[in-house]
Amino acid sequence: MGRVAQGFNWADAMDDMFGRKGLMEKATFESGDLGRDNRVFGEVLWQQVNTATPLYGLLPKEAADQAPRDINDPRPVTYRAVFDPPQMTTPPEGGAWGAPVDFETRELEAQPKHSTMRFENTLLQELFSQIQDGVPFENLVQIGEQYLQRAFETQGIARAARSSLNTGSAYGDDNALVELDRVIASAGEESNATDTNGDAYQQGDLGIYGIDRQDTGAGGGNEANWADAVVDHNSGTPRQLTRDIINQTVASLEDNGTRRENLVMFTGRDTAAVLSDFRNAEFRYDGHAEAGRSMGDRGQDEGETRFGTPTNSQISHFDGIPIVVGPHVAADSLSRIYMLDMTMMTDEITGEQAPKLSVETYIPMFTEVAGLGENTNTLALGQLRNQVGMGITHEVKCRRFNHQAKIRDLQE
Repeated sequence: MGRVAQGFNWADAMDDMFGRKGLMEKATFESGDLGRDNRVFGEVLWQQVNTATPLYGLLPKEAADQAPRDINDPRPVTYRAVFDPPQMTTPPEGGAWGAPVDFETRELEAQPKHSTMRFENTLLQELFSQIQDGVPFENLVQIGEQYLQRAFETQGIARAARSSLNTGSAYGDDNALVELDRVIASAGEESNATDTNGDAYQQGDLGIYGIDRQDTGAGGGNEANWADAVVDHNSGTPRQLTRDIINQTVASLEDNGTRRENLVMFTGRDTAAVLSDFRNAEFRYDGHAEAGRSMGDRGQDEGETRFGTPTNSQISHFDGIPIVVGPHVAADSLSRIYMLDMTMMTDEITGEQAPKLSVETYIPMFTEVAGLGENTNTLALGQLRNQVGMGITHEVKCRRFNHQAKIRDLQE
């Protein structure tokens, strides 16, 4: 005699299908009615894509009309940066003042980017949804919003910066949300490294906000490399990821004025596993005799573990720096590591504050609807369809480049 699975009675379950308000009462089946036999679906739309957006979600969001601004209260698409301060002089007793020096300033212009998505269903599809034979349009709208937010990463900030020898383009020619890989870059990387396809960067490929990172001559856009992030690129040659590489990068950031506790690491799962291995030895655990033997009792099934207590650790930080893992990260052999400082900067005179790295929003998320019964109806569309358009206008803005870092060209 076979065993009966406890907790689930198939006979009772089948009775429910034929009972009052059961499935058989809701649906009518006629043999020979081609295309309708068993054509019954639920109203739930099960989507098959990971819509998690850890990188976009990680970055602070800043409304443009609330950001620091000045003359006549404009929206701060542009901002000024100052660098290369005057040198201190040490005149002798009765000596002369040193020569006056102008502060070096640059004007930067972030280019607002539109991120939009448009989708539709037919009126017949909507009709089917009303008889439990399709998916209601409102479900499509909800899923569409998740897909749009996912695209902020996959088609925007999580992309790898490409060489113009391949598919890359200048910052001003790219209509998508700017890549974090371009924001956190340097003149040395552009001159000596390659993109993830192995193509050498050309001048301007890693430019941003109107800055040419290789234009470091007098009066140039990146004079004195003031807009360079800390980038460890090893001239584009892969090398093994070590603790020393990470510690040296953190030390450079601290020398630039930030602090370890301000940093967050963003990387892929493969690199995070290596980082976890670095720390795993600190979490070794020897099972004691009192752990004894473990036994799992699952009703009529019995399983017995081996003696001892196996343990393992997944480390969520590296020496106190939190690690955020994302599914979409630029990679050479291993995924690149981005160290982000998203803390606030404060103007000591005006008291204005702004994040060092954030997403600035110029037009918040909006939804436009056209179709049956809408202001823009099916006659105006010229089709018996419902349509929804979603959009947002935003851009990644970095106000302190040398408090951000990237470690690339890594392998196990």
